[in-house]
Amino acid sequence: NIEDFIKVLSLILNKTNLDKVETIILGDFNVDYSAKQNPLRRRMDEFAFLFNLTQIISEPTNVTETSKSIIDLILVNNNHKIVQRMKSANEVCKGDKKHTSAPEARANNNIGITR
Repeated sequence: NIEDFIKVLSLILNKTNLDKVETIILGDFNVDYSAKQNPLRRRMDEFAFLFNLTQIISEPTNVTETSKSIIDLILVNNNHKIVQRMKSANEVCKGDKKHTSAPEARANNNIGITR
């Protein structure tokens, strides 16, 4: 349940001085971020805004024969530093046959990173 996840994560982030800590939250959220009218995506946007986080994946990470979606997300509070590090990073998370990890897909020019 996305609401429970956001509630627990909010409790953790509220105890953290985000101005002094570089924050990276990543994973398979199963919320299609490419669907702008999706209520779950809007809820994720509200959460990100509340904590001054930026979702930096802009291209599909889950591609099938019939659909494309952005469900693997990376939320950061220091966008410019993270993007610089990702350019030189070899791997942040492992992909599988169904999902492509952000760095792997970027290396294959399958996804973009919002700058």
